[in-house]
Amino acid sequence: MNKSELITQVTSLLKDNEIGKRVKMPAQTFCITDGEGASKIFKVQPKDKLIMFTADDIGTILDAFIYTVVNTLSENESVNIRSILELSLTHVKPAHRMNFATGKVEAVPGHYKVKAKVGKDLNVAAKRYEMYLNDKKYTIENDFDEHKIDTDSDDEEEINNGDCV
Repeated sequence: MNKSELITQVTSLLKDNEIGKRVKMPAQTFCITDGEGASKIFKVQPKDKLIMFTADDIGTILDAFIYTVVNTLSENESVNIRSILELSLTHVKPAHRMNFATGKVEAVPGHYKVKAKVGKDLNVAAKRYEMYLNDKKYTIENDFDEHKIDTDSDDEEEINNGDCV
């Protein structure tokens, strides 16, 4: 799933669950006069209005989230999204490695790499997917068993029990 597909799915999820921004509309008073000098005062009661998030809103939020994660990691701080993912930097020591293209041993300087630790919710999602695949295999095997050729037929018994051998 790419970024635009993610934004589309999040936007539709929020719309389906009627999650949006609540905006308070203040009480307003209008005075309307006609050409003859008669006037009428109208009062509009205060109320909350639900405004749905757009794909642009979600895209802006996602961009801000990604920027914040990258900025936090560049300051050598870890990012922990509880029970989903923990991102941190780890230092890799300098080492000598074989370059198989040239056949020579080369020195690799020490550097930092991003370390990702998967949380409980992502592991549960992987388990759910595994169970889905197992159910799918099970139903395919059942379909195959239903169309299986019957090899245990009574015709063999009649041939073996016959007088002519």
